[in-house]
Amino acid sequence: TADEVVPVDYCFLYQKMFWLRKEGSCDKEVILQADHTFSSRAAREQLFDITFRWIDVLGKRRNDWSLWTI
Repeated sequence: TADEVVPVDYCFLYQKMFWLRKEGSCDKEVILQADHTFSSRAAREQLFDITFRWIDVLGKRRNDWSLWTI
């Protein structure tokens, strides 16, 4: 929310455009007081935590579906 390069409002536009794709997934998280480069330690830790959880969920979802036969 403290990014002076790309306004936080743009994330809603990006999210909508990603939802319109045929493939892939998109989740949005707004990190309060994070600037463009996540220069504060708290913002970086939150960014990494959110990203790792997202990747973990994707991996588990793929593993769950890998045993299915259609």
